[in-house]
Amino acid sequence: MNAALLKIPTILVNFIEFENDPFVKNSLAFECNDIKSISKMIDSLQPIEQNKLDKFIEEFFYKNDGNASNRVCSAILKLILKL
Repeated sequence: MNAALLKIPTILVNFIEFENDPFVKNSLAFECNDIKSISKMIDSLQPIEQNKLDKFIEEFFYKNDGNASNRVCSAILKLILKL
């Protein structure tokens, strides 16, 4: 999250095939599944677009509606049920 907030392009190395990473799904990070392709990915990194970051923050963080703990609990339950 810190890298995204600082608009630092990030590559997530995913050799265990973890699926549905919210940063990758929202184009805030790039996913590398093969070490041979990481050099090309580094060369082609682009800054994070502000509108994508704003949308991600609005969707996943900083909501003042009083339901933050409900959202956290739901996310934890979804994660546990996937395991």
